[in-house]
Amino acid sequence: MIPFSAWIVLAMACSPVRPACRAAAYAVETGDILIANYRGGGNTVVRINPATGEQRTLGVFLVPTDLALAPSGVLYVSEWMGAIKRLNLADGSISTVNPGPDTTLSQLWGLALGPTGELFVTSGAGNRVMKVDPATGTETLVSAGNELLLPTGIGVLDAGHLAVASLLNNKAVSISLADGTQTVLSQTGASLDQPWGVAVFGAHTYVGAHDSKFLQRITDGAVTNVATLAGTPFGMGADATGAIIVGLSGGVSGPYGLVRVSPEGVALNTYTGGSIGEVTGVEIAAFSVLADAGPNLPPEVAPIADRIIDEGTLLAFTATATDNDWPPQNITFSLRAGAP
Repeated sequence: MIPFSAWIVLAMACSPVRPACRAAAYAVETGDILIANYRGGGNTVVRINPATGEQRTLGVFLVPTDLALAPSGVLYVSEWMGAIKRLNLADGSISTVNPGPDTTLSQLWGLALGPTGELFVTSGAGNRVMKVDPATGTETLVSAGNELLLPTGIGVLDAGHLAVASLLNNKAVSISLADGTQTVLSQTGASLDQPWGVAVFGAHTYVGAHDSKFLQRITDGAVTNVATLAGTPFGMGADATGAIIVGLSGGVSGPYGLVRVSPEGVALNTYTGGSIGEVTGVEIAAFSVLADAGPNLPPEVAPIADRIIDEGTLLAFTATATDNDWPPQNITFSLRAGAP
């Protein structure tokens, strides 16, 4: 026998057979960036850690366009063809809020969670803003036409109003939840350029200028160009600091990415690669949704048979293990005490 001293560290992956492991993989932390990839990202909804940039796919949908996180732990996702899906972050299950053929929705672009838990969507078909009951799927018209010409991004302006981007009318519009009354947010003569996404923070409404590639801020009707962006802006959201996260596109074939911009217009972070495509929907998690994955048990190591080797012969073996819990653990292999 020859002396042998070695150690091997294995990074274990979740096994697909453990529901607890699957559930933990859908956990969302406060401040996480949640995105909907309209194209170029495999039709996925993805969670991004804002500090590390680590990405995790939460689900695959049919042309997802926007998303909204509810305190119940459900992530609602709009699909362009008209369906609104609910992704249960407790277990990863997906169901439909408004199953056909009863739905009147199509060409969905924006989705927001209302002040009392209802869903609001923008529909390019009919230039409508619709309210959808998340429990029953019942659809109710809120407002249509007038200043709305291809409504896209949507956000909650205050307890009684929504902010909606009217792409082809070059306007951002306030919609009254009480009666659907429309009010243009920018002053007469103030220039918006095909706004797509909408983000509301405090008294400020942010939109992106499609062709001129500005991040623009509307405050008391005045429009300010906050930053020049590196690509065409699409979806956007505001984090707890007031920074705006914007989905950027270089065209149908990319490149794609996200940028986090301070209220002063400074680019703080960029996120590219991986599963980031053309992002038309951005949601910043305002709270954590942590699945109960149970105890994190030790990995299970497959038995390694005893070996007898000749002196001078290289010892080689393959060690395999499974780790069914989250987060994955490391295993260190070494010779037991007293080995020659």
